[in-house]
This record gives sequence, structure tokens and C-alpha cells, in this order.
Amino acid sequence: MKRALVVFSGGLDSTTALYWAREMFDEVYTLTFLYGQRHFLEVEMAKKIAERVGVKEHAFLEVDLSQVGGSALTDPSIEVPLDREPTEGGIPITYVPFRNGIFLSLAVAWAEVKGIGHLVGGWNAVDFSGYPDCREEFLRCMEKAINLNQGWCRR
Repeated sequence: MKRALVVFSGGLDSTTALYWAREMFDEVYTLTFLYGQRHFLEVEMAKKIAERVGVKEHAFLEVDLSQVGGSALTDPSIEVPLDREPTEGGIPITYVPFRNGIFLSLAVAWAEVKGIGHLVGGWNAVDFSGYPDCREEFLRCMEKAINLNQGWCRR
């Protein structure tokens, strides 16, 4: 039986990935991160969509990245801009430092315990907003590191 875990925010990209996974795998699980984000609309949508799709399990994992700081998405003292203009260094203020690297690492650990051998995400390579952890090169490197893990296996 082929099983997949979808890193699921409830946004457009991860919802598309979820529907794709549902067609490709026998069992689909979803994992949503509660990372100290200021807006919970996506989390609420993730609950509704996962229920509607009928995933095997929809789990929530708390990892409070507001403690790291540096992002308008997790720090209420930083205004969320209406546009996606990058900062002086080229990265938007809405970038949460290494968020996808953290999420991928925790998702693999969760999947490993559950015996799930495939990980699916909805990172958009075309519209990555200048976030370093959404770039194809970053995701390919994370994939390589994940596949080097002896506990991770393709089932």
C-alpha cells in the first residue's frame, strides 16, 4: 500500500498537492503546522479541506517560530505589507526563516514513525515570493538529505 504525507497549510498550493496525492496514493495523511502565524484562516481551511477530502489522518504539529522572529507573519510588531516587495537584501519581510526546512524535517520524522514513505508538498517554484526555502535548488537539497536518512524509506 502506497502512503503519502502532505505538508498541508490549507492554501492553494498545498490543496492542489493534496488532491494530486489523493489520486496517486492509496492512503493520504496531512500535517498542518501551527508555527505562531498571525493569520489562522489557512489553518481553518486546512481542517475543512482535509475533512472534505477524507484523508486517513490530519495532524497538527506546534512549532512556535515566533520565537525565532524576523518575519511579519509571526511577529505582530512588524507590519504585514500589502505587496510582495523584497527587503533591501532581496527577501520579503514575510519570509519566515528556514520555515520549509523545519517543516520538511519534522514532517519526515512524523512520517517515519507512521511508516509513510512519500512526502508531498505544494511549494510553488514559479511564485515563490523570493523566499529562499521555496526555491527548487533548496527543495532538491532537502530531498537529497531526507533520502540519506536511513530510517526514511519508500514504501
